[in-house]
Amino acid sequence: MLPAISIIIPIYNAESYLEACITSVLNQTFTDFELILVNDGSSDQSESICRRFATEDNRVVCVSKPNGGSSSAKNKGMEIARGKFIEFVDADDTIDRDYTENLWKGTEDPQVDLCVGNMAFCKITQNAVERREMTVHPGYFSLQEWLEFYPEYMPRAIFGSPCNKLYKKDIIQKFRLRFDERLKNNEDTHFNYAYIEKCRKIYASEKSFYNYMDYGKASASKGYIPGIFDVYLSTYQKAVQFLTDTGVYAENKAFSQRYFIDLVIGALNGIVVGSSDRFSKKMKDIKQIVTHPDVKNALTGYQGAAAKKKLVVFLMRKQACWLLYLLFSLNRFKKT
Repeated sequence: MLPAISIIIPIYNAESYLEACITSVLNQTFTDFELILVNDGSSDQSESICRRFATEDNRVVCVSKPNGGSSSAKNKGMEIARGKFIEFVDADDTIDRDYTENLWKGTEDPQVDLCVGNMAFCKITQNAVERREMTVHPGYFSLQEWLEFYPEYMPRAIFGSPCNKLYKKDIIQKFRLRFDERLKNNEDTHFNYAYIEKCRKIYASEKSFYNYMDYGKASASKGYIPGIFDVYLSTYQKAVQFLTDTGVYAENKAFSQRYFIDLVIGALNGIVVGSSDRFSKKMKDIKQIVTHPDVKNALTGYQGAAAKKKLVVFLMRKQACWLLYLLFSLNRFKKT
């Protein structure tokens, strides 16, 4: 008999956190699932941990592959998933005991194509856990109704993350949806744009949380990422297309432009203070960014920001590359 849900965990060198993650999944009150552990070329003890759990619970499926990144591991998991629905959990995170059960409740309505849950961001220190809860508006929504929350959900990872969602496998297969393995960042958001526009109804759970655990370790989301502007640009273009296709771009235009420019500011800061490139290369990259047509267009509608950010936006509009470089260098400017 096929499982109702395939829960996929992409794994790379996660031995310190993996046991807690897998245990939280296997202890779910909802039990009709298979757990697919995709070892993405780990060099630590992650694979042996996976094998041990597989011998202890017949719901666990272990897959090992050469390292190809998180998107590659997620895609591999989807290829072998047998469940009607697919859920993702990152190897260093946990889920509340009734999390999957509360997501599953939404599938009682056959029109529901996506179930969404709450997220808690847990920063772990030596002495305490700092927890910030990001909650959804509970209930059943048409796609148009749910997108009314887009400006609220997008900055809080409710929209972009794949880990607080239950996807219908039929939709993934019908439209051949995959995580883009070429992207260095934002691949999850790209996947969600492609999937969500196909949804008829969306269910949001009011109970329990997906726990995003921040142990202070280095990750792909921290530090300077070469070429990140190109990723932000493609994501912004994807957002504009998605919002246009779903008929809600007009009411989300100002937010989308502001959100994009905030990301661009982060990219500029990374070039100045994080890149090891020569000064001439940094200046060239800054100029290419501030003169890009999409950036110039988004700047026209940018409003509302702290004083320092307003100054950066002013200099971007003036394409004052030297002054931008100086400002970032002196202030180690960060997004606020």
